[in-house]
Amino acid sequence: MLSTTREEEERLLDFFAGAPREVVELAKNETLEYLLDQREDGTISPSITTAFWGDHETMTSVDHIVALVQYGGYLLERQLMEPETAIESWRDYYEMTAEQVNLLKSIYERKISNPHGSIVLSRGELEVIGAESPEGWRESRTSFEEMGIDWEDDSLGK
Repeated sequence: MLSTTREEEERLLDFFAGAPREVVELAKNETLEYLLDQREDGTISPSITTAFWGDHETMTSVDHIVALVQYGGYLLERQLMEPETAIESWRDYYEMTAEQVNLLKSIYERKISNPHGSIVLSRGELEVIGAESPEGWRESRTSFEEMGIDWEDDSLGK
């Protein structure tokens, strides 16, 4: 973890009280290394508002559900929904076309059926995305790469 006082490190790790050792180690060595905030005095330190961990069945946090949602959990609202409900919510929020919804479902099914396998989007699939600017293509490409999804046509989004 970044150079912090023992007191500050303990405060940060209080968010992970009761978490499995692997979660605490991941928080110390990865997560808190990248969630940084610059204070008024110019010092940079880890910043955290809430934390949770879990498996396919449960989610745990030291925060009450209201605090969890209030302090950042709402950012994952759609990710925590049932898949069909989340897809409907994304469709409405992003005003997605039927073709875009079908692409989303296709990518989701491929990822779920083979989480660690290679997924490559064809030129036709990429055209469905409908990014309207080079910046939009770059952002789309970055998001897909973060999920381990490649593009057949390397000329888009560069």
